[in-house]
Amino acid sequence: MSCDPVSASLMVASAAAGFVAQQQQADDARKQYNEMGENARVNYNRMVGDAAAQTNQEAAAASQQALQERANALEAQGAVNSVTAERGITGNSVQGLLDEYSQLESRSVNDIRTNLQWGKEQQTRQLESARAGIISQLNQAKPGRGPSPLAAALNLAGGLAQGADQMDYRLKRNAYAEKVK
Repeated sequence: MSCDPVSASLMVASAAAGFVAQQQQADDARKQYNEMGENARVNYNRMVGDAAAQTNQEAAAASQQALQERANALEAQGAVNSVTAERGITGNSVQGLLDEYSQLESRSVNDIRTNLQWGKEQQTRQLESARAGIISQLNQAKPGRGPSPLAAALNLAGGLAQGADQMDYRLKRNAYAEKVK
């Protein structure tokens, strides 16, 4: 069995060109996948940084608000003490009023802290959700796989064998045609 040298050369060249093109496509796909991963990492880090900055701002605002609540309570208690001292009022009703201002301040500060904690937890859930979304996107996108050299060699060998079979068939047909003449 033999194969036409020109056909064999064309098959080898075609297989090599196809292999190189597939390899280039795989390289491009891997590069795109790596870029997508790097962009996702950068974006997630930015989101974490933004969330941390927001948390710090909210904590500072909450601290300021708690200090203001405490100052308001102290001012109200001071006003009660001043008025009751001027008028000579003493007793349980005065102490009850002072205790009420103290309790109001404590509840307000507790609410501020609770809201701050809720905001932090909400940000954590949002970051985890974003992280899960990024991971899902990366898992759905597959990095490019290059062509298998073994598969390319087997395809080429198969093509050459088929060409050789066709060549052998033509030779036998021509030989038979010569005998019949």
